[in-house]
Amino acid sequence: MQKSLPIRILSFHNFEERTFFFLVSLIVLSVSLYIFFVSATILRVVDRTAAQSEAKILDTKISELESDYMAFGAAIDLPTAKTLGYEEIAKVDYVSRTTSLGFATR
Repeated sequence: MQKSLPIRILSFHNFEERTFFFLVSLIVLSVSLYIFFVSATILRVVDRTAAQSEAKILDTKISELESDYMAFGAAIDLPTAKTLGYEEIAKVDYVSRTTSLGFATR
């Protein structure tokens, strides 16, 4: 008794069907990725806009603090410093380094 070998015949219809489903899947994947990347871009733009507005607010606060600092610094003069307990230095001592740090020894 002879065994019959299975014969596979490539059907043109089967090939068309597989190609169709492959192309449809490719289109669906492309559209999905497009939607994902567009939405991610929109979210990044919204986040950047929020960060820029927060940076403007912080910049305004820093400017106000700098102006307050300058006003307080201008208000302090020698008589005000003496009333706060500061004294003028009688003898000024200057400190200098005679050797570099690389050659420091104990």
